[in-house]
Amino acid sequence: MSKPERHTENTKQQILAAAYELFFSLGYKQTTIRKIIQKAGVRNGSLYHFYANKDDIFSHLVMSLLSICRQRAEELTKGSVDSLLAYCLDTALKIQVIVTYPTVCELFSDAFSSWESMRVVLDCAVSQDMPTFAPVSRNLTKEDCFMKEVVAYGSLRGLLQAGYNKVSDFRTLLRYQLSTALNLFGVESPESDDLIRRTATLIDTATGTDIFEYARKKLQDGGI
Repeated sequence: MSKPERHTENTKQQILAAAYELFFSLGYKQTTIRKIIQKAGVRNGSLYHFYANKDDIFSHLVMSLLSICRQRAEELTKGSVDSLLAYCLDTALKIQVIVTYPTVCELFSDAFSSWESMRVVLDCAVSQDMPTFAPVSRNLTKEDCFMKEVVAYGSLRGLLQAGYNKVSDFRTLLRYQLSTALNLFGVESPESDDLIRRTATLIDTATGTDIFEYARKKLQDGGI
């Protein structure tokens, strides 16, 4: 008689690592629970011990990737007291990985089309961005911030659905998205123009801006 499988943190990381590889190689629709279980080398019970369904795993990975983008942005702007620059670089890292990897573009589109996943994205964005924009947008409430995030992410979704990631270069997408988001939160020109210019320069000159590979390494190290 086989021993029951232990539900350890290592098992959870195996599941996440398998799901990460499958989502980014096959896309959301072609990735199934069965495929995740087979690739992870675990039993059904182990997966369902940690996650309710595929959407639950997907939401976890989306939230983790958003957190990794912000973490990396803060690392790359270390020494700067400008939290707005970190926000802009965070946005740039998201756009860059979307432009670079077609399956990531598909995954972002899937995340935006599912309210369950989108709510995870928006709640994460509010918790990250409230401290950044509160000094700029006076009397900013969580509800206000949430609605601004809806519009900002709606803009990004619109750019993706229109196929601008295929016909426009990275700098053009970055300029449109950041201009929209910064204006929403009350950052005016020429400050917003300067932030966009500095962000593009940082992306061009910094190392370790490939979030896809950065997240893969973090996952292998048990960091997400």
